[in-house]
Amino acid sequence: MEMGAKKELKSPDELVEILKGKGVAFSHSMDEQAAINYLKKNNNYYKLTAYRKNFPKDENGKYVNLDFAYLVDLAIIDMLFRRLILGMALDIEHFEKVKLLNALKNKNDDGYRILRSYLVSLETGGPANDKERNKLLSEIENNRSSIYCRDMLSHIPAGQEYPVWVFLEVITFGRFLSFLKFCADYFDDDSLKDDYYMMKKVKSLRNAAGHSNCVLNDLALRNREDTIDINDRVAKRFCRIVPSSEYESDHKGPNEIQNDRLKELVTLFSMHSKILPAPTMKVHWREELEAFLERALRHFDEYYKANIPLSNTFQIILKMVQGWY
Repeated sequence: MEMGAKKELKSPDELVEILKGKGVAFSHSMDEQAAINYLKKNNNYYKLTAYRKNFPKDENGKYVNLDFAYLVDLAIIDMLFRRLILGMALDIEHFEKVKLLNALKNKNDDGYRILRSYLVSLETGGPANDKERNKLLSEIENNRSSIYCRDMLSHIPAGQEYPVWVFLEVITFGRFLSFLKFCADYFDDDSLKDDYYMMKKVKSLRNAAGHSNCVLNDLALRNREDTIDINDRVAKRFCRIVPSSEYESDHKGPNEIQNDRLKELVTLFSMHSKILPAPTMKVHWREELEAFLERALRHFDEYYKANIPLSNTFQIILKMVQGWY
């Protein structure tokens, strides 16, 4: 395959000229000079222009109804949203661990047997699994020098079995998902199996937010065969708060969320709103999310009302907050 030509690193002045050539206007709160200053100090071109994917092009390949100020506004909204996503994902991880510990207790596990079985499973799948087991043990041992984990591990001599309640506190999110799936399969527990597959989407979204990837870009609805599945319980909950929802025939979920990013967002909101154990926590999160929506919709009528992907997304978030919190 022939490699494409390398692109040249451009100055903010040159980048503004490129945007003008693509049909981006500078007629709202930011003129061209303000845009140049913004690209020098606030954000980079590549990340900022990712939000252009939410806007249509005309027959000449130029963007329609896209102003530089819209991109800046979406970058701010997305930054605020990523912070909320991280908090929600941390809640889900914490309370899912609580749920798993209770499930193990109810299944009469002593907190050692299940972990012993998990480690054995990592030994019996050939060299790749044995490598994974050694990696896990190395990860745990490395935490002995962590100022946040060493106290928990200091009571367990090297080589001694870990209790599951300590294990859950010193492993990564990805490792937790691996262990959760093992427990779900080991006990043939449908509820834990459902949680595992939903949490894979939570992890994907959490990683995106944690790495400061754009979330609210490329939101166009697609009827594609390769779109990811959405959990049936989540889809049914969604249909109850968006009564007009219809399923795409031979497709994966309600029409309003035929976009993989939206499916992950709906899964996150559904799981988070259900897993919170106290009404006061729901009140707190409703207030946080309403404050976010107030900022997100500040320029809605002027900037995004006619934009179907963004209008659909903001409407979905609003419905989830109103219906689930």
